Amino acid sequence: MRLLITSLATISILFTLGCKSDSKVEAPKETKHIFAKYYVRYLQTEKELKAEVSFKEGDSLATARSIVLTDVTFEEEPMNVQNLGKTHGIRYVSRKTGLYKDQYTFNYNGDQLGSMSHAVKMNTITDFKLKDNKIDKKTGGTLIWQGKPLQKNQELILLFTDEQKKAFPLQIKGPSDKTEIKLSAKDLIGLTSGKGQLMLVKKQISQSKEDNFSKISEMEFYSNHIDIEVVD
Repeated sequence: MRLLITSLATISILFTLGCKSDSKVEAPKETKHIFAKYYVRYLQTEKELKAEVSFKEGDSLATARSIVLTDVTFEEEPMNVQNLGKTHGIRYVSRKTGLYKDQYTFNYNGDQLGSMSHAVKMNTITDFKLKDNKIDKKTGGTLIWQGKPLQKNQELILLFTDEQKKAFPLQIKGPSDKTEIKLSAKDLIGLTSGKGQLMLVKKQISQSKEDNFSKISEMEFYSNHIDIEVVD
């Protein structure tokens, strides 16, 4: 009798082990990282606004693949879909004309993200000038603008153009504590003397990360031209 009980117990243990080895345990689904890139560019002279957004999913931005979302809108208007191939993937684009606003909003839906919105904002430069409307290659000059000082993630590009349409860019990185910048003679090396024009390009890049969602927002504002004179 003891032998029978022992045998039955052994069979029961082996049966249980066999069942466990045959059962499949599902691994938890891995949540991929989502990368979103927003871009807004405004041309003041043409009053033209361009907006782009793209979404990718993967372990890193370098290896992430493009994903498709639904109901992607910019300022509550549907965005056009562009398929740029394997390298660049899917991009959503919007173009319109009108006055510049300090803030714009993207909205979208998708299985990975649900229903979400993202606002991009950057204060503009309403007007600007060179002190005395000229700049001296020996003593420099002063740029003055109406608006707010530059933030840490912002920069100004002063784009000088001479009478032969030769461009001379000068980069000014934020932050600044005033709405004016002193330009030294060293900054102006290579600038052509004579009459010309000046345009400002204000740029801003913002980054944020929350859980498995990373966002990069880039904004550019291209101002009107003003007439200037560069003297020796």
